[in-house]
Amino acid sequence: MKYRLIAFDFDGTLVDSFPAFLYCLNQAAEKHGFKKISDEDLKICRSISAIQLMRRLGIPIWKVPAITRDMRKAVLHQTDRIQPFEGITELVQNLHGRGVSLAIVSSNTHECAKAVLGNQCLGLFEHRLFGASLLGKRYKLKELLRNSKTPSRLALYVGDELRDADAARSLGMDFCAVAWGYTLPEAFRNQYRLMPATTLRELRAICLGEAAVKLRAPVVPPALPSS
Repeated sequence: MKYRLIAFDFDGTLVDSFPAFLYCLNQAAEKHGFKKISDEDLKICRSISAIQLMRRLGIPIWKVPAITRDMRKAVLHQTDRIQPFEGITELVQNLHGRGVSLAIVSSNTHECAKAVLGNQCLGLFEHRLFGASLLGKRYKLKELLRNSKTPSRLALYVGDELRDADAARSLGMDFCAVAWGYTLPEAFRNQYRLMPATTLRELRAICLGEAAVKLRAPVVPPALPSS
């Protein structure tokens, strides 16, 4: 087996929380005075990095901690709208049964994960690191590798945002994007040449080392005509 440790992001990777996230973000916009995400802006906002999104919405960096705290509290009131993606629980059970060490590394809270996944599913994750800051996934992943005594080359992070890819790659971890999360698949293809997993069957094969993370072939410019 290629990977000794597989870490999953929570929102947009394990669970379908984007509608609840968008609702809470637009509520926070009213309180903190930044731009809401309209239907017209949605595609662009799902194709850019976290820093680019902050700039687009007019969120100064000093407001991020307060906005994050408010949103985490608000999401706890929306857990009835959040469900695991179909087949995710079975995938987690399968990987656990194969002896893979599993982890969750998320910006969300343990309370939210417990409410949505339930104690039985959540208990299959040996390592659970919650409360990562907007740009703090790298530090949580580094803590995970240290605590689990896992070399980065034997670890995989599965996520749905560009910041997830940045965090994993900065530590030498493999990264697998999923096509059903917050960031649109085209953004991974265009910015990282990554081809996100489009089905749970494909994701399972990557997790078990039966398939490799796909890379989009680089665009080769046409040859100049010979003189």
